[in-house]
Amino acid sequence: MDAEELLRKYATGERDFAGVDLSGIVLIKTYDDELIGRYQIREDSWPDGAILRGINLSGANLEGANLQKVDLMGANLSGANLAGANLHGARLNEALLSGANLREAVLCWARLRETNLSKAVLEWANLGGAYLNGAVLQRAKLRGAHLSTDECIDVDFSGADMREASCSFCSPRERCNFSKVNWNRAQMQQCMFVDCDFTKVSFRKARILEVTFLRCNLAGVNRMGILAPECYMKDSIHPNGKWVSYCSLQPSQ
Repeated sequence: MDAEELLRKYATGERDFAGVDLSGIVLIKTYDDELIGRYQIREDSWPDGAILRGINLSGANLEGANLQKVDLMGANLSGANLAGANLHGARLNEALLSGANLREAVLCWARLRETNLSKAVLEWANLGGAYLNGAVLQRAKLRGAHLSTDECIDVDFSGADMREASCSFCSPRERCNFSKVNWNRAQMQQCMFVDCDFTKVSFRKARILEVTFLRCNLAGVNRMGILAPECYMKDSIHPNGKWVSYCSLQPSQ
């Protein structure tokens, strides 16, 4: 299926495109301005991209697709293949992406508020500047991902694989659940975590620079080989299970 067929069918009210092959599709106005304008009212259009709200693309093949700034609010993309896709600035609020393959995808500045990404594959994906408030990433695979998001409040990362992921110079992460996350060999720099759950997290051989944990629970954290200069806990639960008003985070023996 090509872009024109998809937009034409969507314009007639069709929403079920489960399992279709849309690999390499381009749906941004920079390249298909006339095509998008033919099927969608310009004044209602999300800037620079097509509107596909509520569409069912579960199990679809969107590998390498260019979906910059496409409006996919409430869409079903569960199990879809979005490997290498460009979703820069896309609107994916409240979308279902559980089990989707987003390996090496570009999600910079994407709207992912209250999006379900549980068990999704986001290895080496770029989420720089993304908006993640209220998102669910339980048991997601985020190895090597760039996670310097713009918003990260009330996000559930529990059980996620975040080995070798990076997070630096970003806004505070607040009320997030990082319990049982594998953060081995990850890199963090100039970050603040507020009211977050880090119980039983593994930071083995992680590099954590100028990071502050404020009112966080770090009970049972694995700090073996951690490099953590200027890394502090304030009013938090220490890895040994005791509450501390202020102390540095040192490697365990």
